[in-house]
Amino acid sequence: AGAATAAVPRPQGPLTLDTFRDVARLQTNGVVNINTRKLVRRQRNDQFHEFFGDDFMERFFGPQGGGDRPRTQQSLGSGFIVDKAGYILTNRHVIEGADEIDVTFPDGKRYEAKIVGQDARTDVALIKIEPKGKLTPIPLGNSDVLEVGEWVMAVGNPFGLDQSLTVGVISA
Repeated sequence: AGAATAAVPRPQGPLTLDTFRDVARLQTNGVVNINTRKLVRRQRNDQFHEFFGDDFMERFFGPQGGGDRPRTQQSLGSGFIVDKAGYILTNRHVIEGADEIDVTFPDGKRYEAKIVGQDARTDVALIKIEPKGKLTPIPLGNSDVLEVGEWVMAVGNPFGLDQSLTVGVISA
């Protein structure tokens, strides 16, 4: 993937409050929202039923039914494009066990994604979409060139509403 070898643009000159805004504008198109769904089976809490009885449960919570009851569980997170072919880097905990993965771009375009790989130890996952247009990869940086005291920022879209931006300082 060509994105991994590209140089990350670094602001030149003094750091100002506008620097963060300017960097965020450079990266916006490659940051995506990830929405996952999975079907999970939930068992009835038999201890609760034994203590209160079915009549109590149905009066306050409606018909309970028996055995396992499926429900859909959703997860939201962020990711970013790392390659023009449609590879997206995200957190493993966002896509873990997902039956469906949808990726939404800032312009509203949606794609279905498939899991390519994941690593539990680092909580990283790689997913892939089949793009219908040009993508904007975000180049990976090199942590070996960072120094304690340098400013860093993270741009995301974890809630699907708009971009989030977090800044911090390298401490170790």
